[in-house]
Amino acid sequence: MSILHCSTARIVVGYVNKSDIEDIPSHERVDLLDLSDHLIDTQPNDTNGTYREYGSGAFASVVALKWILVDHCLTLSQPDAVIYCDVDVIWLDDAAYDVTAAFRARPAVQLLVQSQDVSAAVWLPCTGFVAYRGSERALEIVRECRNRHHEALLQVTPGAYIDDETVMRDYYPHSTPGEIQSLPQAAYPVGSLANLYRREAFLPGLGAPRPIIFHANWVIGMKAKAELLNRVLRELGRAEPHHV
Repeated sequence: MSILHCSTARIVVGYVNKSDIEDIPSHERVDLLDLSDHLIDTQPNDTNGTYREYGSGAFASVVALKWILVDHCLTLSQPDAVIYCDVDVIWLDDAAYDVTAAFRARPAVQLLVQSQDVSAAVWLPCTGFVAYRGSERALEIVRECRNRHHEALLQVTPGAYIDDETVMRDYYPHSTPGEIQSLPQAAYPVGSLANLYRREAFLPGLGAPRPIIFHANWVIGMKAKAELLNRVLRELGRAEPHHV
């Protein structure tokens, strides 16, 4: 729970099975939210508390619950911002402080989304880390995306796949220009950018940037994700690796 060490933000952990939260530490700032009643399970035998691999039917069903979790948090107590964060994201600095400052500086922006873009011509959001302004408009977007995701799961054909990133990409052209923006990749990197944060420099004085968070996607399996996160922490000069 790197967020506890880097931020004073309140944390709400959504879960489907009790086994999902066995390792979550008890803390006055950590609340648990049971989302099992909202599960639209296209593969009932595949959501048993074990690791859900990206691309599986179980993964698609579970990630649809993100909208419920964010909706709950946005309606709790008029927050300045709500951040959705996957469990394979580690915080190295206070992302809540950063995105709240961004929302203050850019009043029209409603969502700040992690990016995995490799071309200026194609927007590739990474919805493993998304910041939502604490506003009615952001809540409208969340509920519209939730409805789109719900309908898509009910109508999905065998072999087809839809997740929250698909929903976000499809919704984006219908949003008001400028209200959904990407977070800077240097500060909010995805797993495929890990090599950019190594200590070796091309020239003296050109040190790698220190990111605010790091998302260990692009690797599959909990063991691989934990290894990647610990390597990132070692490269960034932490005395001891975090428990991930």
